Amino acid sequence: MRLPRSCCLCGAALDEGVLMCAPCQSGVTPQRGGAIGVRPQCVDEWCAPYDYVYPVDVLIRRLKYHGALYLAAPLSYELARCCKDSAVDGIVAIPQSTTAWRRRGYNPALEIARRVARAVGRPLWAQGLRRTRDARVQAGLGRVARQRNVGDLFACNMNVQGLWVAVVDDVSTSGATLSAVANVLKEQGARRVSAWVLAHTPAPDESI
Repeated sequence: MRLPRSCCLCGAALDEGVLMCAPCQSGVTPQRGGAIGVRPQCVDEWCAPYDYVYPVDVLIRRLKYHGALYLAAPLSYELARCCKDSAVDGIVAIPQSTTAWRRRGYNPALEIARRVARAVGRPLWAQGLRRTRDARVQAGLGRVARQRNVGDLFACNMNVQGLWVAVVDDVSTSGATLSAVANVLKEQGARRVSAWVLAHTPAPDESI
């Protein structure tokens, strides 16, 4: 995939093979050492190396909504570094809705999971989870509404009895989606569930 010749944040001219200028790159650093925010329910291990604040939020939105698949690898690097010593048996990605798939043609969470799985040397179970229905978009919903929105949204397509499964997503806000998936996996016999997320949206009372 051909990389842009200007900084993906500020538009400054770049040398070939570079995504961001040095000043912008300096702002894309892990915020809290890989474990931030409140761990979602049913999750045994929680890793989210970035706060969902500028400039990381801009990069993730471009990956999710503007087809910037070239950002998947650099964004996934720090997540893979944080999780490289985890003893998970395999990795699954949060499945997206049919509507989102038709609009984008790809699943951002799956693109991240592919790269993380390759980096940490664990199998990716690309079809391990499925959605049972489409649901309202989580963005803009409160915590309780988010939990209700995803309560019965996911199902497991594979035998996870006794396995330690890592669930990959791009952004976690309330943790409702990750909690719902973790609950499904444990109901199907998973021994442990990890949540590996690029970024966590800080609560209003969290220091940034």
